[in-house]
Amino acid sequence: MIEDWGGSLRRRAVSFLPLVSAVALVLVTSTPLYFGHVGDVAPRLGVTAVIFWTVYRPDLFGYGSAFFLGIVADLMTGLPLGISALVLVMVRHGVLTRRRYFLRKSFHVVWAEYALVVIAAAIIDWMLAALYLWSNPGLLVHVFQVLLTVALFPGVYWLLARCQGLISLAAREAAGSG
Repeated sequence: MIEDWGGSLRRRAVSFLPLVSAVALVLVTSTPLYFGHVGDVAPRLGVTAVIFWTVYRPDLFGYGSAFFLGIVADLMTGLPLGISALVLVMVRHGVLTRRRYFLRKSFHVVWAEYALVVIAAAIIDWMLAALYLWSNPGLLVHVFQVLLTVALFPGVYWLLARCQGLISLAAREAAGSG
């Protein structure tokens, strides 16, 4: 009885790993890096988390998770509340419709497709910010943000894949004990 309860609690805790890892990435990257004449640039690793978890574990990372992650990102970066949430929900929807394509491709093709999604997300983000602020929010910063985000993809992908491994391990343990 107690073992069943403990196993159930562990499975529930592990099911939150996609959202927890995504929030951790947003928190880690909420402090921008300074790039000379460009200014402060922070990678958008929340987008990376949304793409990864939508492809590999959409059952554990839904639209609500993407929306919550966007609100956290807006609060941490000082963006108008809701812009990142809308962008991340749109990213999740777009990736979900192409999920089978991502699953069948090599890492390099996934990386290239990922770059296209990041570029699209940055364009949407830039346009929404421009509409909200009624001014140009700085295109060069967004370009550097995209480049930094795409460059960090292999390392972040590796970390998220380790998290996914923990989820799979917990599922195998649950199946073996049941």
